[in-house]
Amino acid sequence: MIGLVIDVQGRGNDVRSFTLESGGEKYRIRVAPDVDYGFQLGHLRTHEASVYPVRCTLERRDGRLYALEIADA
Repeated sequence: MIGLVIDVQGRGNDVRSFTLESGGEKYRIRVAPDVDYGFQLGHLRTHEASVYPVRCTLERRDGRLYALEIADA
């Protein structure tokens, strides 16, 4: 899924989730504790402020969406 980060939940690099807007819909995406994203998650705030899209690979776990990969789009 490709979209815009419109909100980041958490402090500093301790990001727990973020909201992604894609295709006119908003999705709350949780950070998977078992995934190494390869960057400090506080960087998502740069995307939120600059309106640069991200590409996320997602997985549904217990009815919630988790990011398996987050990359610049």
